[in-house]
Amino acid sequence: MQYVGEYDLAGSGSLTQLTLHVDGTFEASVAGHPTTGTFLAVGAATAAEVHALLVTAGASSTATFHAAPLSAGPSRYEVDVEGGLGSASLAAPWVAGDENECRSTGGAWADDDPDPATGLYCRCPAVDLYLPSRGGCVGASTDGDPARVHPSDAMRDAAGHYVGGGHITDLQLDADGTYRATIDARPDAGTWWDADPPGTFALTSPAQAFWASRSSEALTLDLGTEAETLHRQR
Repeated sequence: MQYVGEYDLAGSGSLTQLTLHVDGTFEASVAGHPTTGTFLAVGAATAAEVHALLVTAGASSTATFHAAPLSAGPSRYEVDVEGGLGSASLAAPWVAGDENECRSTGGAWADDDPDPATGLYCRCPAVDLYLPSRGGCVGASTDGDPARVHPSDAMRDAAGHYVGGGHITDLQLDADGTYRATIDARPDAGTWWDADPPGTFALTSPAQAFWASRSSEALTLDLGTEAETLHRQR
């Protein structure tokens, strides 16, 4: 369940998007054509990866979910797909589950060993589901997937339009938790989330992930090898 959410093509391939839903169904876009099906876990999961079968009316594919390669930025999930849907690697435009996300939404984080009942490091209240794509522990919905956790006061205060003169020249943080940016003269879009310590945010897209910290009307972006400061436009 922790892998439910949207994944977007990170390289080349005809499978450009895959979205898993909590009811066990999925939607995909293959060469621009929509397709739907169901998914189920197969084989034994390990700490490094989880395997699933994606089944459509005409074919099936295997999907291997794992953490994206370690970097200086926020962690993300990736999925490698092989079979009837084509061959592709896709990345999640949301933060993989972590201790801050778990605790801030009412969960209990297991520092050493996962919960033996679920295999998860985050144990949510009994009525909740652990969905990192929605921000942590969220209540189940009777009408489709649960909504994303409401943005915090810190996110609402930081939302706005920022400009800079480095790799990132334009950044729009929206109060709904999405962002749009111009990075190295190319458009980028993704999601942003509260991080630790307070006033720090995680920005993630299929192409990249980085940290941001706010100080008054400025936003400092940690790009891993260097930092850039953007200023809010009023």
